[in-house]
Amino acid sequence: MQLSTKYTIPSSVMLQTIDEESLLLNTQSEQFFSLNEMGCLMWDAMQKHSTLSAIKEEFLELYDVSSDVLSKDLLLFGSTLKEKGLLFVDA
Repeated sequence: MQLSTKYTIPSSVMLQTIDEESLLLNTQSEQFFSLNEMGCLMWDAMQKHSTLSAIKEEFLELYDVSSDVLSKDLLLFGSTLKEKGLLFVDA
């Protein structure tokens, strides 16, 4: 996965908040992934954009973070969600 890779979020994936913990849940595969506060912000941005590079641009304007660190974090987050079936990479 690269920052410019287009992705889609499966319709079976939803965000659930239970006792102050946020979880992404794929209702078909029953895969889930716990999100911290930054993960929730990234997830919200993923729903508005179709590439990680678009999220990177938005976050660089909003947060005091280095471009390299943000790129690494976004790629790790996207790859992890893909591995868990919570994000599809477009061919």
